[in-house]
Amino acid sequence: MKLSIIIPTYNRRNKLIRLIDSILASDISKYEYEIIVVDDKSTDDTLDILRKKFSEHENILIIEKNENKKKSDSVNLGYKKSRGDFLFFVDDDVVLAKNTISELLNFCLKNGEKSFASPIMYEFNDRNKVWFAGLKINFWTTTGKFLNRNLKENKIKKKIIKTDAILTAFMVPRMIFSDIGYFNTELFPFQFEEMDFCVRSGFAGYELSVVTSVKLWHDHEKGVFLNNPWRLHYEVRNRIISAKLWSKNYIQILISRIFSLIIPLSYIIIKTLLFRDNYFQSIKSIFLGIRDGIVISRKIKPYYKRSKEELKFTPQK
Repeated sequence: MKLSIIIPTYNRRNKLIRLIDSILASDISKYEYEIIVVDDKSTDDTLDILRKKFSEHENILIIEKNENKKKSDSVNLGYKKSRGDFLFFVDDDVVLAKNTISELLNFCLKNGEKSFASPIMYEFNDRNKVWFAGLKINFWTTTGKFLNRNLKENKIKKKIIKTDAILTAFMVPRMIFSDIGYFNTELFPFQFEEMDFCVRSGFAGYELSVVTSVKLWHDHEKGVFLNNPWRLHYEVRNRIISAKLWSKNYIQILISRIFSLIIPLSYIIIKTLLFRDNYFQSIKSIFLGIRDGIVISRKIKPYYKRSKEELKFTPQK
């Protein structure tokens, strides 16, 4: 059995190296494994530093993309190049505990071929404070509630937490790509891409779990999308798309559409009062996101109306 660890990255060399160091310091050496780093055309010296530091590690494969195509494309490329029976996808801004990978793999092996597992994720700067321990998606309002957010480590009693979606890091069997296809690079190149993969997995019968005995630490930037016009555009656009795509009946489609339009308008207030960076570009991005989301959502069929075969996504060559 082989394990593939797939890391999409872009312009975060220090965080990326820190993550790889934590992987190599873990108990992963007892497995046959490969680490696949997919660089999304970084403009800093990520690749040079990476190649110098890890040149002697035969298990590390570095893939340089010819152009920036965002995260979903990087994840898909990592999968295509991988050979593992199980795949661990992980963002570059985390640090793993020594047993993170081995415990997730053990969980998936013990709980059946449709197991899909995540560790608890703690704040990097507050090591015992929960950032992610499950997510409940409200398909009526297009919002999500982070379960157990801000709790301390010893306050969570459940061994397994069922979740609607997983962010940042998760272990899946390779066969999932045969069941539901790839990350959707057309609708979700960035923002909501992991949640869409998880929602499709749920429709295909996969069980998504947070294993509370397993941990990592997430060094994330809060509210970063609100100061980044292109990220803000994708957040608004993709919320409107997901409102229709993930809904489970016609009434839900109508109601979620209303919320998917109200929430972006609230961003204008937040931008005006709190996040003033790139203000006019960001306001423009919000309205372009609304326009693009409405146009695209008109052409798509919600998942609940699709056959299992229609859930699959295959990127255009």
